[in-house]
Amino acid sequence: MLTRDLNKIAIALKNAKVVAFPTDTVYGLICNAFEDRAKREIYKLKGRSFNKPLGIFIGKKRDIERYAHVNENAKKLIRKFFPGALTLILKSKIKGKYIVKEGNIAIRMPKHKTLLLLLKKISFPLAQTSANISGKKEATSYKEVRGYFGNKVLIYKGKCGKLKPSTIVDLTNGIKVIRESTINKDEILRCLRKN
Repeated sequence: MLTRDLNKIAIALKNAKVVAFPTDTVYGLICNAFEDRAKREIYKLKGRSFNKPLGIFIGKKRDIERYAHVNENAKKLIRKFFPGALTLILKSKIKGKYIVKEGNIAIRMPKHKTLLLLLKKISFPLAQTSANISGKKEATSYKEVRGYFGNKVLIYKGKCGKLKPSTIVDLTNGIKVIRESTINKDEILRCLRKN
């Protein structure tokens, strides 16, 4: 059942569809990170400003070096918090409409068993953002996602993790905590102080 369902989702993503999927934080809207049509659909569904780039999900720690320049601070945080509820903003190695802004890209490796299984089934990273209408509460259940989007997206029914969005740290010019959440600023700074 699980394999069949994930195969169905993987095919939908390969065909430039948008999917709502549970993560280790909240429900996310995901699509092929290299399909501009699908990424535009996410913006349309959310009513999101095109000035706000989407993040990407990767399935393996080593994948981060394919898409971003990894500095020493990033390496420390990756060792400690990947997979997990931490998004890193790094200098991008790729060009990508809607995911790269001013040469930067936001990357996370989720700590969610089913989502990681899905990422193993595809050969591309996933553009992602929380499954909600912009300005509204992030969806943490199938019912909430259905309430926001009705039948406009394929929804994978499953459980989320911490029910809070990820912590975001910008490492492109020093260290800047953009959003503090389940991983707090003190934890980040303690990790970075270690040799």
